[in-house]
Amino acid sequence: MQKPEIIVKNSSIQVHYYKFGSCPKLENVFSVFDPTRHQVNYLGLYYDENMEILYLPRGIDVWYVEKALGVKAYIEKDQYNSYDHYQDIKIKTLPRDDLQKEALRFMLGKNEYKNTATKSQLSVNLNTGKGKTYITVATFAYTGIKTMIITYATNWLLQWKEKTLEYTNLQEREICFINSSNMLFRLKRMNDQDIKQYKIFLVTHGTIKSFGDRYGWREVGEIFRKLKIGIKVFDEAHLNFTNMLMIDFYTNVYKTYYLTATDQRSDQRENQIYQTSFKNVLAIDLFDPEHDPHSDYWALLYNSRPTPQIISSCKNQYGLDRNRYISYAANNENFFEIAVIALDLAMNIMKTEGTYKDKCMIYIGTNNAIETFIEKITEVYPEMKDDIGIFTSIVDSEEKERAKNKRFIITTTKSASACVDIFGLKVVILLNEPFVSEVLARQTLGRLRDNNTYYIEVVDTGFYHCKKYYQRKKPVFNKYAKECQQTEVTDNELHARYDRIIRKLEKRIYPITFYD
Repeated sequence: MQKPEIIVKNSSIQVHYYKFGSCPKLENVFSVFDPTRHQVNYLGLYYDENMEILYLPRGIDVWYVEKALGVKAYIEKDQYNSYDHYQDIKIKTLPRDDLQKEALRFMLGKNEYKNTATKSQLSVNLNTGKGKTYITVATFAYTGIKTMIITYATNWLLQWKEKTLEYTNLQEREICFINSSNMLFRLKRMNDQDIKQYKIFLVTHGTIKSFGDRYGWREVGEIFRKLKIGIKVFDEAHLNFTNMLMIDFYTNVYKTYYLTATDQRSDQRENQIYQTSFKNVLAIDLFDPEHDPHSDYWALLYNSRPTPQIISSCKNQYGLDRNRYISYAANNENFFEIAVIALDLAMNIMKTEGTYKDKCMIYIGTNNAIETFIEKITEVYPEMKDDIGIFTSIVDSEEKERAKNKRFIITTTKSASACVDIFGLKVVILLNEPFVSEVLARQTLGRLRDNNTYYIEVVDTGFYHCKKYYQRKKPVFNKYAKECQQTEVTDNELHARYDRIIRKLEKRIYPITFYD
């Protein structure tokens, strides 16, 4: 039986002549137990049974793989794809601040970051709005190396195209927008001279996956070679971890950049594997705790007064049953009163500190709970009826787009993912969607782009898990929010404040606006 051979490439580690299951010590590093199916799945590795090749992330410890398999690794040097290089790409816009200049030095391997010049993988962790797009386009222009940008969603590709045209002297004909796997197939059949006219390629994970599933992932590597890609860039790298690694496993480009505002995964075990996979990838995190925070965080603590039977019914063998809890809270009187208080607070903020264009985003965990909430809240605020937009699967894509322009946008963390831009948010209310994930905490806080914005979280202290989630997320808000405060609302105060709001509303004369 032939011994395994470890080959270290620019963006992957390949173990040839490997029989899956022969080294549990190595494989278990990437194992994830699925409690619903009672089976072990693997994240972060891929095994090609036909070729007997095990693919592993390049960022893990090579010495650990060597030790586990008992063989020395062979490190390939300068055997990446040959790539097109252009001398005529110019950047039209200078970096706007020292942060962007430092990020550029990191990406280009200059001055204090000269050690990154020889690294094949680099991670750039910058908060939303700090200019990841600009520094990437500037890096592309400076190096002149043909680049492929890979994103999670098509609408983000449009932004990349728009910004590339804005920041550089490239013409539209020099940017290739790949909108289908069939287009990838057509590119593979083009002659080299026609391909050379394209200096930058834009594509989604979904398009590459569709092509790989249809024609085989080795063909993905052939496409990169055919197009002569020298640099590939993953935008929001944490979002599509599995597909990103598959691309890494089958492409061997000169350099790979991983861009993200949140270099973590929501699931704890998945995050362990994610961090292990990027352990040796040099990263830069330019968060400035003195100047970057721009939103205030306010926790409203109340008690929905659940009975022991209700608490028991909202549990499962793993803890809090999210959907059952959301259903319970949506029909709970105390919850609705605290929701009205939170909404009244948001309206006052928008009225006194904002403009008529300001918006409020409200997170509620399920579509059924959203419908229940809208039905109840429009009885209290009839004027809201035409100002509420639903951004979930309840409505079609056109209605979702219109929802982004409404003053009150009701959504879920799943629907309003990291790839959705909603401008003009003044207030975010985390109303009825319990989660413990620090990643989601940063993402939902990151929805607020402007200064002097507010994040309001409603916390049900009647449930142990809700209190625990709140405590787990507090360090995130302490770090990334400008100011944090907590208000405990007793039952008496809850009812009294709700009654005052209702009495105030009863005195209003219709038709009215939120700026009466």
